[in-house]
Amino acid sequence: MAVLNIKNLGKSYGENTIFEGISLQVFPGNKMALVGPNGAGKTTLLKILMGEEEADEGSISFSRDVSAGYLKQKEYFPPGTTLFQHLKKSLAHLYALGEEIKELEKKMASEEVKENPQLLEKIMGEYGRLSQSYQERGGYFLDNRIKQVAKGLGFREEDFERQVDSFSGGEKTCLQLACLLLEDHDLILLDEPTNYLDIKAVEWLEEFLAKEEAALLVASHDRYFLNRVVDGVAHLENKTLKVYNGNYSRFVEQYNAQKLSQEKACQKQEELIKKEEELIRTSKGGERDKRQAKSREKKLEGLERIDAPSRESSMSLDFNYAGRAGQEVAVFEKAGKKYQGKSLLKDISFTIKWGDRVALIGPNGAGKSTLMKMITGEVEPSWGKVRLGPSVKIAYFDQEQGQLNPQKRVLEEITDFSGLNISQARNYLGRYLFKGDDVFKRVESLSGGERSRLVLAKVALPRANFLLLDEPTNHLDIKGLEELESALSRYPGTLLFISHDRYFISSLASRIMEVDKGRVVVCPGGYNYYKELKEKEKEKQDFLKEDRKAYRQKQREQERLHREEIMARKRELKGTEDSLKEKEKLIEELENKISLLEDKLSDSQIYDNFEEVRRLNQEYKEVKKELEKLYSQWEELGLEYDRMKESLEQELNPSGKN
Repeated sequence: MAVLNIKNLGKSYGENTIFEGISLQVFPGNKMALVGPNGAGKTTLLKILMGEEEADEGSISFSRDVSAGYLKQKEYFPPGTTLFQHLKKSLAHLYALGEEIKELEKKMASEEVKENPQLLEKIMGEYGRLSQSYQERGGYFLDNRIKQVAKGLGFREEDFERQVDSFSGGEKTCLQLACLLLEDHDLILLDEPTNYLDIKAVEWLEEFLAKEEAALLVASHDRYFLNRVVDGVAHLENKTLKVYNGNYSRFVEQYNAQKLSQEKACQKQEELIKKEEELIRTSKGGERDKRQAKSREKKLEGLERIDAPSRESSMSLDFNYAGRAGQEVAVFEKAGKKYQGKSLLKDISFTIKWGDRVALIGPNGAGKSTLMKMITGEVEPSWGKVRLGPSVKIAYFDQEQGQLNPQKRVLEEITDFSGLNISQARNYLGRYLFKGDDVFKRVESLSGGERSRLVLAKVALPRANFLLLDEPTNHLDIKGLEELESALSRYPGTLLFISHDRYFISSLASRIMEVDKGRVVVCPGGYNYYKELKEKEKEKQDFLKEDRKAYRQKQREQERLHREEIMARKRELKGTEDSLKEKEKLIEELENKISLLEDKLSDSQIYDNFEEVRRLNQEYKEVKKELEKLYSQWEELGLEYDRMKESLEQELNPSGKN
């Protein structure tokens, strides 16, 4: 049964129809991608699914008791809350279960409960049930689980005590994602989850989602990510949605094959129509020709026309080239940068040569953008030298989009920057998908994708031979990414770019420079070669860690067995205590019986009845014998109970402290 069922869904804003009649089923364990051009309605659909917006028509149903989690665009973060405290809220139910188990342990240790066997048995039963559930759900390792997810998404140990309200927008988004992954959901909905993650964090997320049992519906432009995570693609385009099996690359193959088939069928039909229309037009005036022409006209009228496949609008991007520069384009000589007394970059030395196509990668906050701004001259090195080669002309894409004035209109940005007249500027902006009244929008009202396209339009105007691009892929849809890749692959100059998009990196980079912990490591090869080197390095580290890992696993197993042994010994102690009380009860009954028999035998009148005296004597001897046996058993049990209790107390409190 599907965890999510969408039927004939439609949504419009005024006269603008976003989508109509779309249907989709997501089954347990499905990993489904939601792809399509910017503006196709992916985020709108996700918001409708989570009840943040309403559809105009159609229905949405979740299977019974299904829990769906959604990476929201904005979330309230209470002031004074640390990262670790906020993450703990996602596991509040398990922390509460742990506290409940501790309370039961206190009750079992109390004298009041010990003296009430029925109540003790009831509490121990509840304790055993909750302890088992707590262990199965990883309750004994909650703090470790939180740290594992947080560190996987790029947070450091020192971040755990930071105030959440001091976090940047990107850090808050990563925090929301961490909370969502910690929660226990049957269906996870994600909207561009990789936007604020570095490569290491994205790779960790891929592994996490691939192992996750919950179903997944994720909107993303990260092709590498989609290839590794999803097993199906829902393509939203031209107001309709179509589902394909397989990962993203398989979807592209199927989609292109369908478009080609549709193009051929459409072309064949057009040729048939032209031929029939020509025959109708050239038919002679005879009665037979008229009948044939009429028949052909009816045939054409009843013909179901095949639509030509739609063509997605895409940028037409070309970077102006200023001609060749010298062999050395940018040189760092033991350069460093210090911020607030801390060294961000330490004594880095490297040379970017003419024609290099370099990808600058590394964790968020490692100093990649700072390094790039040291090349542009926006940031001065604290020590060492940074110099450009002769005839180097730079064009720079700033991920902060500082080249844009929020108050200006799109058209003004281009005319003021370039000197193009209005007609030329409008034609130029049309290549970047700003058409009609779009050119009169204020920059502050543009979407992320529109702003990225406008910055690219400005960067492509001046003649340059050294392109510096800081996260140019952010907010571009896949068609935009492909056009940017194509334009950069044609560009004959030198290229240095920062990106977390591994597909983009592997398509363009001939060298990799990794920035981490203040250092720069240069890999003289593309991304695949870099990955091979990292894998070999990881294998070596894993080999060295294997003994420690095996030791920790052995320790955890021993701890688990120890907990089980303690529980078994507590149950055994309780059983022995119950047996002691049972023996004491029987002893009391036999002592009462002996007392009664002694009273009867001490009565002189009874001796007139010899048979009765003989029977009472016999019964007295048997009861006495049984009582002595019980005394012996009781003493042995008492000694065993004391030994077991003392041993358990020493195990639980080896220091002897109260």
